[in-house]
Amino acid sequence: MVLGENAQTLGLLIADLQEHQRACGNKPYEHGSWRGAARRYAAGWLVHATARRDNAWIRELAHHESALLHAFEKAIAALPAESARVLRRQLPRLNGIHLDMGSLVGSARY
Repeated sequence: MVLGENAQTLGLLIADLQEHQRACGNKPYEHGSWRGAARRYAAGWLVHATARRDNAWIRELAHHESALLHAFEKAIAALPAESARVLRRQLPRLNGIHLDMGSLVGSARY
């Protein structure tokens, strides 16, 4: 249930950022990069090779979620004020997901 809610939250976050890009007259990206696809493939392969797949998936998701949060924080520090403001509005959503994932990782260890 938690993962479903987090996926929905990320979907809303992406939709908000895409809408902002459209409002600025830009065409938003609608898919990831080839590097991201390669990373997902490698992560999937590693998880399938792991004996405790559920725990491995949760750790992998938490790792990527943490990287996303850090990327937002890094971008906020580097972007012009207007763009940083748009990203900063999304931080509460990402922080909520971060707390959820931390709880899931903690409970998956047992």
